[in-house]
Amino acid sequence: KFDVPFEAPDLRPGKTESVNSLLASLESNEKMHVFDSDVEMKIVYSLPPQLNIQVAPNIHFPPNMNPNALTPATHQQLSSILEKFKQEMESVILEQIIGQLPVKGVDHQVRNAYWKEVD
Repeated sequence: KFDVPFEAPDLRPGKTESVNSLLASLESNEKMHVFDSDVEMKIVYSLPPQLNIQVAPNIHFPPNMNPNALTPATHQQLSSILEKFKQEMESVILEQIIGQLPVKGVDHQVRNAYWKEVD
């Protein structure tokens, strides 16, 4: 397996808006500024068919806010938003990795079969 660090913005076009609108609705529902998010991600993967992608979002709370002050309902919403974001990111990253795999050492049939499985 390889650890591949990358710049988050490169993989976020088209995905950021839906996540941001969810965050915005969460903030307005709670009548307060819930948090500023700064997502840091790392890909861990091996070649198909054992491709394994993990996205780990880290949320950084503003200095003036105590994360423990979140209500359980807000915490629940936040968790589901992060999970949705994580799944979307993993899907985008998967497409990019599959598309960029070097032909050398990777059988095209194996790659195509794996892609169909994922689809």
